[in-house]
Amino acid sequence: MKTRVLIADSYPAFVMGVESTVQNEPDLLLVSKAQEGVQAVQEIRRLQPDVCLVELELPKINGLNIIASISREGIASRIIIMTGSAKGSVIHRAFTEGAAGFLSKREPLGKIYKAIRNVYNGSQVLSESLKMELKKYQQSQNCIVADIPPLMHFLTGRELEVLRCIARGISIVETARELHMSATTVKHHRHVIFAKLGVANAPAAVYTAMRGNLLP
Repeated sequence: MKTRVLIADSYPAFVMGVESTVQNEPDLLLVSKAQEGVQAVQEIRRLQPDVCLVELELPKINGLNIIASISREGIASRIIIMTGSAKGSVIHRAFTEGAAGFLSKREPLGKIYKAIRNVYNGSQVLSESLKMELKKYQQSQNCIVADIPPLMHFLTGRELEVLRCIARGISIVETARELHMSATTVKHHRHVIFAKLGVANAPAAVYTAMRGNLLP
């Protein structure tokens, strides 16, 4: 089964570059394109693609607000923010909102396609060129400690097991099988975990837990 990809970007040259080469990737399928944020949200709602490449400064609705919108609606599409450059504060906010990745548009297309695969399999991705920006911001704001929700350190042992499964990117059904519990119980644990971490979705939970040293 192919990974279904949507691209939302206002620069035709970038879109054409992806569109003309992604067809050579046997496991990826470009299902839709959008040039502005309203159209992007509509297409994500309609198609619910596996992975979306979304421009940070997309017109009408920007990339960060798109993440927030689909998170509120419970749409499972994973979002990779694409940008020419970004401040550490913006990268931090994107991951806190629930981005699955943040990539520079300067990355070769091969690396972008690899990132799509990694995100689809449950990982988070960040361009090497942007990692220092994020680290500098976190250190300057002391946010590795200061903005960690206080309840996160009260996760139960069972909740930590479910959190580790979330970090590995495995499904609710697979988690239930591995931990010998029902899917309904897994869903309940996930709901409690998200509430304790103060997040709306799995990528944000993983990011917050890693900053709080709950995950390696």
